[in-house]
Amino acid sequence: MRRLILTAATTFLAFLLLAPPAWADWVWPLRGEVITPYRNGDDPYASGQHRGIDIAGDVGAPVVAAAGGDVRFAGTAGSSGLTVSVRTADGRYDTSYLHLSSTAVREGDRIAAGERLGTVGTSGVRSASTPHLHFGIRDAGSRHAYHDPLDLLPPAPPASPAPRGAPAPQP
Repeated sequence: MRRLILTAATTFLAFLLLAPPAWADWVWPLRGEVITPYRNGDDPYASGQHRGIDIAGDVGAPVVAAAGGDVRFAGTAGSSGLTVSVRTADGRYDTSYLHLSSTAVREGDRIAAGERLGTVGTSGVRSASTPHLHFGIRDAGSRHAYHDPLDLLPPAPPASPAPRGAPAPQP
């Protein structure tokens, strides 16, 4: 019995150490600073909420799929401007990319994480005046079950390295 418990405990520990983190299949849709954080309260109709994050970027910078899946919508969506919506391949989430200046996908396309789906723009009514991507995640098929994208995205990408031949910064 003791051997069985020890084997089970060892197997469980190995699983914990080898299992990928929740964000392993997600990538940042745009490299840039998060300029507006996620804010969502218990009342889905309360004012002052921001159901995603705004990532600063230059107009025309490429926007890529944060997770692979099926394009459910690509077009103008009211005050959100030019928008792409992707249902993740596992069917768990709907991801949305707002305020684009162009799209590179169409409804029905299947895309992989990291595949280009459009470019940063200034379309629609924006919460920040600088060009940015609004990136949101919610439970698939839900209107109000939003998630903070920072809970699913990998840690922020590192700053760009210094050019080759440049002196290393002094401590």
